Amino acid sequence: MEQFNILIVEDDFAALQVLKRVLEKENYITIPVDNVEDAFSILKREKIDLIVSDWMMPNIDGIEFLFRLKANFSDPPPVIIVTALTSDMAKEYALRSGAAEFIEKPINIPSFIQSIKKILETQKSKNLGFVQTSTSFPPFIPIAFLSGNGGVNPLLEILTSLKNIKEKIVYTIIQQGNKFLVDSLITKIKEKCSKEAIIPQNLIYPKENNVYIAPHDYHLSFTQNYELLIDKGPKENYQRPSAEPLFRTMANYFGNFSIVVILSGLGADGIQGAMKIKSNGGHIICQEPSSAIAPTLPQSYINSSIEPIVLIPEKIPKEIEKIVNELSCIKMKKQ
Repeated sequence: MEQFNILIVEDDFAALQVLKRVLEKENYITIPVDNVEDAFSILKREKIDLIVSDWMMPNIDGIEFLFRLKANFSDPPPVIIVTALTSDMAKEYALRSGAAEFIEKPINIPSFIQSIKKILETQKSKNLGFVQTSTSFPPFIPIAFLSGNGGVNPLLEILTSLKNIKEKIVYTIIQQGNKFLVDSLITKIKEKCSKEAIIPQNLIYPKENNVYIAPHDYHLSFTQNYELLIDKGPKENYQRPSAEPLFRTMANYFGNFSIVVILSGLGADGIQGAMKIKSNGGHIICQEPSSAIAPTLPQSYINSSIEPIVLIPEKIPKEIEKIVNELSCIKMKKQ
């Protein structure tokens, strides 16, 4: 089932969480922010299918947001304005300003969801944005690692063992922890894995077999042109870097050619993006929690509806090679 990216712009934390829960229950990918400036940083980074925005916000309100969207984007996503203002005049003004729909608070959830479905169905028919399809092939296969506490050693073991892949591969890593941990990881990969490890500059085209690590306190993601993008957008799941931007853009631009490996760590970062990868035919591999120093992160994926492949670290390289070989065969048959 296709999943859509919905950007929520709401300065009230409780209202933001309610909207997030309502939309995620309907299987939408949500990206919550509490101000318009952060919303624009997301919009510049990745494909958004729909925006749900509050009207009454400090600094820049929802109507000004509409005007700025039209000024900055030739074909901006549709916007649903959600507000406590209930007059007909307010509704008319919002719609005239460019809102696709006007929803009054407190929200009537069934009506709200129906409006979203209707708008997204229209968007789908217009074929907005780029999504990798079964007849289009990316220039390389991306393999992304999410690693936290206790994840460095299995990560190094896996990278060292990946020697028999003949397809073009680009490796990306979200290593959660402090800057020293990220810097030391670069040194260890170069010494032990015979791979070039790089903290990328913004908008570089990645080279085959290189390992690109998200800079400390910056998100890492792909662009539609397969370049690597780094930005200091809002934290997601209280993390920066978060795996969510990387995974969402992999799902959008690489589709079923995406491979993700979840290693030892804490929390539950990246699950929504991983769900989108899985729904687009991609592959999610999790470290067996009993083999992890910090089992919380891989266990959170196992407890979700993703249904990842679960393996001890020693068996992950062969699984990756198997998936890559299968993707290579698909590519050869259809070319």
